[in-house]
Amino acid sequence: NQRLKPHSHPKIRAYSNSSPKLVGFNTSASQNASAPETRKAMRIAVIEDDPQQALLLMEFIEQFSRETSIPTRSIHFACGDDFLAAFSPEWDLALLDIEMPGTNGMQTARRIRERDEGMVIIFVTQIAQFAIEGYEVGALDYILKPVDYAPFALKLRRAARTLEAREWRYTKSCI
Repeated sequence: NQRLKPHSHPKIRAYSNSSPKLVGFNTSASQNASAPETRKAMRIAVIEDDPQQALLLMEFIEQFSRETSIPTRSIHFACGDDFLAAFSPEWDLALLDIEMPGTNGMQTARRIRERDEGMVIIFVTQIAQFAIEGYEVGALDYILKPVDYAPFALKLRRAARTLEAREWRYTKSCI
């Protein structure tokens, strides 16, 4: 099974602020502060055909990670087809443009759902009407273009809480 390399652009790179052991992003105030939980980075696939928009999203992810101390690892894919060809269940979150050449974002989301029910999907779109269709594939939310940092950060924080709750439920059910 050949894995494709993510799209490369001179100004786009995969950001990673993770290390083998990271302090988790559990927001529960009742957790013992002297024994921090270790947690892997939130793995984010940015699926966007516009290089400038992709760069902006990657920069916003990095800023979000610095401000919240939530570790992230993100990588850019230029289209849904590239992401689907390289797909593995390692991704926690997909920031997914809807209008792209080839397999559009909505079709990509449907194919993601066939393979992974748990991946969080947030659509990034210029047209709000697509947001309603996004809920058919279990999208957590949508972000309207042009993207501003404040609403972007709120939606990423919501995605982090959703992922944390899923992890807690999974861990609890395995005990």
